[in-house]
Amino acid sequence: MHWSNYWIPLGTLALLVLATVEEFSQMFFIHRTFDLLDLVCNISRILLLGWLALPMANWLGLQSSGPP
Repeated sequence: MHWSNYWIPLGTLALLVLATVEEFSQMFFIHRTFDLLDLVCNISRILLLGWLALPMANWLGLQSSGPP
């Protein structure tokens, strides 16, 4: 996915969407609570681990060094 100079792998984007939808869905359940800090931590973790995985994917030859 491209936004000007930013590139986000499709798997990372899918996880970001799923984590956001899951956190917002908690507002509709009685025994669950929406927590913005939890959402921020989930998004930060997904982005950090995705960023850390890029050099390994390049090293293993699973991905090109930049956007397609």
